[in-house]
Amino acid sequence: MCTVRLGIVSGGNPARYRSHINHSVYAGRYGLSYRRNTIAYPDLQTPHFHKLHAIAEALPEFDWVLWLDDDAFFTDFDKDMRDFLVGLSSEVLLVVCRSPINLEGNWTFLNTGVFFIRNDPEAIRLLWKVDAAPKPLVEKWWDPKKVGILTPGEQLHLIYVLHRDQLLPRIKLFDYTAFNARYYHYKTRPDEHRIVHFAGVPERGLAIKEFGDRFGMDESLVPSDCMRMFGADAKRLASFE
Repeated sequence: MCTVRLGIVSGGNPARYRSHINHSVYAGRYGLSYRRNTIAYPDLQTPHFHKLHAIAEALPEFDWVLWLDDDAFFTDFDKDMRDFLVGLSSEVLLVVCRSPINLEGNWTFLNTGVFFIRNDPEAIRLLWKVDAAPKPLVEKWWDPKKVGILTPGEQLHLIYVLHRDQLLPRIKLFDYTAFNARYYHYKTRPDEHRIVHFAGVPERGLAIKEFGDRFGMDESLVPSDCMRMFGADAKRLASFE
């Protein structure tokens, strides 16, 4: 049994999708703590930078935090995400996935829609370095042949700081198939991958609904058997709405 104290954190302002139910049920399945942060932090460079503050607030409570964007959903409820943390060197600060090549042929060096971050002073400093990096400087440094397309949020700032401060040896970089798949990677089963992330989808709400309809789930993307076995009662779930 894994003894890593892992907290799951998600959210945003404003809250958008029913992923909080999905995250809560998954956390219940493994006895993990779940934090949904919808605080309106002032003066963010873009709304994406909300996650840096949400993670920094939660991190002292845990050994690791698993961040999920609110358009990312667990799809395999039978696999423990703490598996990715077993046997890691103490030098590793981040566990994250490369992006896939999307339907338009684009990619990024890594994707921050889903990632693990260690409770470590250097990781906290990393969050604030990313938050402080000026966008014009990041965009001037950017080389699409080396690190992929420019994206609007904090993701490119993290990529920049990791390269600038020579922190790449302190990340564990997985293929997207580990825990950052897209809806078009699911061919036959809803548990074909661990997590589905609706990144870069123009009509996310519609795409989430269509994915749920395809596999007989509502827009929380929680299979009915998991809801019965590991979900809270209807009253508690309603409190997340």
